[in-house]
Amino acid sequence: MRLITLGLLFLVLVAARCEDDGALKAGDTFAYVGFDQQGARVVEGQLRFDSVESDRVSGRWRLASSRPANEIGPQKGEGSFAGSILGEQGRTTLALDLNPGIADDNVFLSGTLEGTRLTGQWGWSTLVGTVRSGRFEAVRD
Repeated sequence: MRLITLGLLFLVLVAARCEDDGALKAGDTFAYVGFDQQGARVVEGQLRFDSVESDRVSGRWRLASSRPANEIGPQKGEGSFAGSILGEQGRTTLALDLNPGIADDNVFLSGTLEGTRLTGQWGWSTLVGTVRSGRFEAVRD
């Protein structure tokens, strides 16, 4: 009887571990911090993934900054994002547009999710190309 109980406990623990494999899921929320090219913190807030499909993601962002818009672009306030996802060998690569539906004033995030950390680069792009950029870090809540 004791062996059966231990076996069942083991199966429950293995099943719980498989459920939380670190994969990105709808409902995941990340604490986001963006830095300029000199490494100074310029924006912080939250990214929430509402939909995660095999190759597409979407969600909402809420970000705050004391910097003027001409330094960070349109990544202040609230909005929605859309993007693509590619997973391979325990690493997930994401490309997000924080301003979908706008063609000439966008902030793009390009990063890699490893475990609970999403890290990469942000860039503010206008009709003339990328005008500001930096790195970002986001940690799953």
